[in-house]
Amino acid sequence: MEKWEIAKDWCLQRIGNPYVYGATGKPCTPAYRQARANQYPEYAAKIKKNCPRMSGKATTCQDCRWCDPATGKGKDAYDCAQFTRLCMNAVWISLVSGANSQWKQTEWAEAGGIDTIPRDKLCLVYREDADGKKHHAGVYLGDGWIVHAKGHDYGVVKELLGNPKFTHWGIPAGLYGEVEYKTIKRGDQGAAVSEMQRLLNERGYGLTVDGKFGPKTENALKDFQKKSGIVEDGICGPD
Repeated sequence: MEKWEIAKDWCLQRIGNPYVYGATGKPCTPAYRQARANQYPEYAAKIKKNCPRMSGKATTCQDCRWCDPATGKGKDAYDCAQFTRLCMNAVWISLVSGANSQWKQTEWAEAGGIDTIPRDKLCLVYREDADGKKHHAGVYLGDGWIVHAKGHDYGVVKELLGNPKFTHWGIPAGLYGEVEYKTIKRGDQGAAVSEMQRLLNERGYGLTVDGKFGPKTENALKDFQKKSGIVEDGICGPD
């Protein structure tokens, strides 16, 4: 499986997740929203408005559109540049925070104005405003569609290229090519662990995807290994 395919799948799985300014992929809770409202007071009203509990419309999270019905807990929250950053982190590519900083500091294999975007390749896309700075970011999937954390009222959405007005695109260096999986074990941390946790969750394990290989992740891996006829050693390797 190639990196761009993992990145595309990562984006598609997060459609319908909440947008919270400053959010970094953590579960959406009133406490997490309040912390972001305190950190970014200019966005506090919008952050609170889109939380039924904080706005006084509900006493529990269960009926909130940002709640995962399978778990009864808030879905992971993002802002636009953290969405693109964490998407690339899932394929072992490191980006800085902030749309304008990403555009200026990322090593691009290819980049250009939106009129020259390669229609069949996954790219990151950015919107430049009148001040000459990039103020919004998203992921073009290479099939005519863009996934982006659109805003507090919308969350993470999928829209046709050209509907959201992006102005620039770029392909980070190292995005295209086979993923080089490494052996990982208990105590390891990082994107490789997050990807393993995500894949285990696709098989029903219900792990927290935090990139930390702890005892719960080890137990889930051992159970998967046992069911799959792989040596039950709790180490994720080529098999």
